[in-house]
Amino acid sequence: MRIAIVGAGGVGGYFGARLAAAGHEVTFVARGRHLEAVRRSGLLVRSPLGDVRTAPGSVVESVADVDGADLVIVAVKLWDTEDVARQLGASKLAGTPVLSLQNGVHKDTVLAGHLPADSLLGGACFISAFIEEPGVVRHNGTLQRMVFGARHPELEPVARQLLQACTEAGIDAEVSEDVDRVIWEKYVFLVGHSATTTAVRRPIGVGGGAPRPRPRGRGAAGGRRGGGAPPGAPPPPPPPRGCCCGTSWRRRWPSPARRASRCPRTSPSGSSPSATPCPPT
Repeated sequence: MRIAIVGAGGVGGYFGARLAAAGHEVTFVARGRHLEAVRRSGLLVRSPLGDVRTAPGSVVESVADVDGADLVIVAVKLWDTEDVARQLGASKLAGTPVLSLQNGVHKDTVLAGHLPADSLLGGACFISAFIEEPGVVRHNGTLQRMVFGARHPELEPVARQLLQACTEAGIDAEVSEDVDRVIWEKYVFLVGHSATTTAVRRPIGVGGGAPRPRPRGRGAAGGRRGGGAPPGAPPPPPPPRGCCCGTSWRRRWPSPARRASRCPRTSPSGSSPSATPCPPT
């Protein structure tokens, strides 16, 4: 399978190197010192699952330099998506099936602004990897998973072909019939963890050992779930009502006196005779 990977960082570099080691024709699009190192010595992946190095020269500087591919994998940071989509739309790869392994739920919408919507597969990946130094990607742990799927029937053969390629490369991969749900589930997971690590001001490994980390993480994820959902998903339940004012009174005003003063039914300025006042306890 001929695969062009735009972005040779932790995600694109790792999965691309594994696919190349399995005999697939992989071309990376990279830049700067990383580009020069891969062009000179190949891309080295250091992993608990075994190190692998690609052949030197398997990299180009621009999307326009890629001669052709059966699949394009987009693995750049989310803020570069618009620029990459514009380059792909103006290149020989226009119309080629595209799979984004980026985080976020709007990535494919951005790509569809410059590429045919029926050329886009949906997907997500699960891995901890980063550029350790130019030309070297470090894989932490053993998790290395891709989930993808075709939103249009004509892309199903491409999804099956990629699944076969991943199997040959030793990559844990799955074709999903509801890939947008997978993308949203990962988004909720990341929002919960980022909120938790921000709250404790520690990396994820340290934050996980903080007092009561799991309840805090569940609360963060639950809050995000209430703020957004994939199209067609049922709406979340309404917040608890403890009073006519529609507030979650126990959580917001734990003091009975404070609740009474804030409730429009029991406060001096309250004028709603049919309302139920905030409970005193």
